[in-house]
Amino acid sequence: MNNCFVVQICIKNKKNIVDYNYKLQETINLAEALNLVVVGFDMYNLSEINPATLINKGVLENLSATLKSNSVDALIINHPLSAIQQRNLENHLKVKVLDRSALIINIFALRASSSEGKLQANLAALYYQKSRLVKAWSHLERQRGGSDTVGGPGETQKELDRRMIADKIEFLKEKLAKLRQNRSIQTHSRKKFNIKTIALVGYTNSGKSTLFNNLTNEEVLSQDLLFATLDTTSRVLMLPYKQKSILSDTVGFISDLPHQLVEAFHSTLDGIIEADLILHVIDSNQKNYEDQISSVKTVLAEIGITEDIYQQKVIEVYNKFDILDDEKKEFFTNLVEQNNRAVLVSAISGFNLDSLKQKIFTSINQDKFKITLEISYLDNELLVYLYNNTTILEKIVSEEQITLTVLAQEKDLNFIASKNPKIFANSL
Repeated sequence: MNNCFVVQICIKNKKNIVDYNYKLQETINLAEALNLVVVGFDMYNLSEINPATLINKGVLENLSATLKSNSVDALIINHPLSAIQQRNLENHLKVKVLDRSALIINIFALRASSSEGKLQANLAALYYQKSRLVKAWSHLERQRGGSDTVGGPGETQKELDRRMIADKIEFLKEKLAKLRQNRSIQTHSRKKFNIKTIALVGYTNSGKSTLFNNLTNEEVLSQDLLFATLDTTSRVLMLPYKQKSILSDTVGFISDLPHQLVEAFHSTLDGIIEADLILHVIDSNQKNYEDQISSVKTVLAEIGITEDIYQQKVIEVYNKFDILDDEKKEFFTNLVEQNNRAVLVSAISGFNLDSLKQKIFTSINQDKFKITLEISYLDNELLVYLYNNTTILEKIVSEEQITLTVLAQEKDLNFIASKNPKIFANSL
């Protein structure tokens, strides 16, 4: 494993109080998720940014001595770095330098296991390289000689590299487009048979995969690790009254998620947009849970889930209730009581999962009609249709007839009315 040193940059900002200790710890966790050994860390307060190296000369010399004494291979800086800043830091410090975006993109490249995940991770890396290539070569654009129509060697190399990256990006986008088309066919098929889809979203390490396992009785990877889940996993979720739905566990979000990743992972994130319902899993034991909620909502907004859609389509699932102290339990109990689209659960212990399933059932069926039908045993066609196309809430059997209470879509009502107007009229 490579040794790394983590630096948290603190910017003085009176308008926005930032918990830099939390950000530092999260960056350390990210480094460990990349299988790096964190041999040390520090925080630097900056009143202004040095455009050449981010940090001033005195801090740079001090950092250089620290890295040498700790035999460091890589420096992680939790602050955006320009291509010029990164190059200058690497030249001076003689170690590999990564900013937050590069760190997260590298984690995605390491963790992606499916063909689609690998394609998306590679695409994100290319987007990142392309954005930095332009800046990295900008110092050579002044090397033009001769007429204005002929570029110097720097310009030629930059254009060549940009073209190569652009070609690779287009190639990957075409392959991903085909995968998205296949997924669209699957989605259409599910909608045709009225199978509702539910997407799990949440801050990374909020317990999504554990909740997914407990709800579906599956055993997908569940670790106390940032970005343990990258590839979307979908399984059948049985709801009350034996209604089948499809639950999908998606990639975790994080604050300042690189826009290159959001753009590259659109193929995966489409599942969130197209889902009938979204479960936003929240770590209620996290001190900065409100910041994490905000980070998730920011990413959702970036892919088209606006605040209005969020209020209509999202159930907030406050997880890890079992490990809260009494004061926090009382706080979150009161919070959830004031929000009918929120629920308290423990994914590990199974606490309150039945209530969550009931809330899911109610949400995905709110556009349906509840009717009661008294049907003769001879009306076999109608009975078969109801069992195949509606949700049976109650069944009462007698010698003369069968009484069904069902949840039906509007098209189901039209079919019933066309087959037996009298039964339909009596059900209203």
